[in-house]
Amino acid sequence: MNPGSKEAQSNEPAVADVCLMLEGTYPYVLGGVSAWVDQIIKGLPELKFRVPDPSETALNLS
Repeated sequence: MNPGSKEAQSNEPAVADVCLMLEGTYPYVLGGVSAWVDQIIKGLPELKFRVPDPSETALNLS
C-alpha cells in the first residue's frame, strides 16, 4: 500500500480478495517464496491482494 494513498490515510481496513501473511519474504528477499508470490500477484490482476506489514498486523491483533 502506498503511504500517500487514500487507503493509507483511512482508519477503515483495506478491502482485498486475498490477504497474504508473509514474514520476511516479500518484497525484500529475491528468489524463492518472494518470486512465486510476485508471480501470483502479477498473474491474477482480477484479484486485489493485500500484504500487510507485520507490525501493522500485530497492532490490529492487540
